[in-house]
Amino acid sequence: MEQLESAISAFAGTISKEDLELVDHRPDSNASATNCMANVLSFVRTNGGNIAYGWTFNHRTSIEFGDYIFSTHHAVWHNPHGLFVDITPFHEDTKHHPITKNEKVLLALWSMLIFS
Repeated sequence: MEQLESAISAFAGTISKEDLELVDHRPDSNASATNCMANVLSFVRTNGGNIAYGWTFNHRTSIEFGDYIFSTHHAVWHNPHGLFVDITPFHEDTKHHPITKNEKVLLALWSMLIFS
């Protein structure tokens, strides 16, 4: 696990200048698994806050090449209290679940879109 964390930190540094975040995962009942940006945009319009963009990380193993990590562009809710919350449910196939720690989603933040 320590090697994986080190590899993720090194990789994250190439796609974001921000520190890695562990984000609460609280799926919204109206959200769909592969629609994070639309989910958060709709949620912001109803609940306030902002949309924050970043990357989640996935770990896979290839028979030919061994372990590898890839990132997926992702959107989360930045609530009015300043906390980041992932409201998008995980895909039903666990191989598409992002890396988590203590039930929180690991995220490299990129930017926030502020609504007024």
